[in-house]
Amino acid sequence: MRKAFVIILAALLVLGLIVSCNDEETIDELFGGGVTVTFNANGGTGTMATLKVRKNAETPLTANAFEKEGYVFTGWNTAADGSGTAYADKSSAKFESDTTLYAQWLQEVTITFDKNGGTGVMPVQKVGKGLATNLDANKFSHTDRYFAGWSSTAAGRVEYADKASVTLTADKTLYAIWSDKPIVTLTSGTGVSATSGSGSYAPGASVSLDATLATGYKWDKWTQTTGGADVSTSKAYTFTMGTENIAYTANAAPISYTVAFDKNGEGATGTMTSQSFTYDAAQNLSANAFSWESHAFTGWNTKADGSGTSYAAGASVSNLTSTDGDTITLYAQWSEGPNLIKSTTEAITLSSGDYTIEDTTVTVDGRITISGTVNLLLPDGKTLNANSGITVSEGNTLVIDKFDSESTGTGILNATAEEFEWGKNYAGIGGGNGGAGGTITVKYGTVTATGGVSAAGIGGGNNGSGGIITISDT
Repeated sequence: MRKAFVIILAALLVLGLIVSCNDEETIDELFGGGVTVTFNANGGTGTMATLKVRKNAETPLTANAFEKEGYVFTGWNTAADGSGTAYADKSSAKFESDTTLYAQWLQEVTITFDKNGGTGVMPVQKVGKGLATNLDANKFSHTDRYFAGWSSTAAGRVEYADKASVTLTADKTLYAIWSDKPIVTLTSGTGVSATSGSGSYAPGASVSLDATLATGYKWDKWTQTTGGADVSTSKAYTFTMGTENIAYTANAAPISYTVAFDKNGEGATGTMTSQSFTYDAAQNLSANAFSWESHAFTGWNTKADGSGTSYAAGASVSNLTSTDGDTITLYAQWSEGPNLIKSTTEAITLSSGDYTIEDTTVTVDGRITISGTVNLLLPDGKTLNANSGITVSEGNTLVIDKFDSESTGTGILNATAEEFEWGKNYAGIGGGNGGAGGTITVKYGTVTATGGVSAAGIGGGNNGSGGIITISDT
């Protein structure tokens, strides 16, 4: 406790001594001594206050306030003739003793800047004769051209870059030299509706490019218009302009999407593989592979209930979506009505009921057998090729009729038995080998029936009776 009290008392005594001492010499002694720096105009005019500094303490010099007509100030020196220690204007220095600093002067030469067709104002620059000095930064501008540098003549080549170091011994006029700005040219590739960023730029300028994509396309890359070398995969691309004209092309790619098929019915059967599509590339929809007993496939729709966009079976479609990677589902549409006959290489049996064909052309390579009473309804413009003929044996009935009341008679049935080795004893439409024909009525369409060499086209097979054949439009 006593020791702390003694330390505090001593500090107070020192503080009191400092406060009570207003004598300059005493203060200098307390802080290690002081020195004065005197500034001498050395032939110039003006006044500058003496600078009082601590001995050997780093101190910034006062900014020069002297002037000399026809000369420029170049710094300070401890000798009037510049043979002593030199100091730059406003530099920091240490002094051991009182010092006089003499202003140093160089004969003045002037630099006059000429805009040479540009706009703007630049003051005359005054520099020391024979002293290396950086030119003032260019402040001129030109509407359509960029500043390339300075020349001693208005039409001369560039001799000095902006802010270049020069050493002059006489007054000089420098002319701004202007050059054409290099041009950025942009081309829109397929799927690009617009580009931005083209135009002329001064070298060193920042150039920002961008592109607007057409519906159904995704960004790809910027390439050089000539040669096609890749430039950037970024749609918003920024670069620094050089000195040469450049031309870029904005490239886009069509999106891809998938079409999936839904059988759309609890009683419907079958499977279908999804299809891959590319935007702007038309493609036929896959043939329907679904079936539903006692229902006719009528096409596709983007809504299960048929309230969306409809597409016919096998229709050529494109651009069902503009979203990359999207999946569009098409729902099979059904109507209760005739059973459908599909293309097949197998023999088939048609039991009592109404039948029509699934596609525009249906080919059945195996023989078709009629069991019971079958109404074969031929839609306009569609063809059924029964390449092994149709068996309508005694006691069975085949009626070839129009598909609906709007039909006009352009459905086609081609039934040919003789194309097959065993077919020579079968009728094109009717009895089999040695068998009688049943009841065959043709009400509609164009029917071509070719039997084997020993059988009728329409009627009985080899050695068989013809049965009942009626051709009528009612």
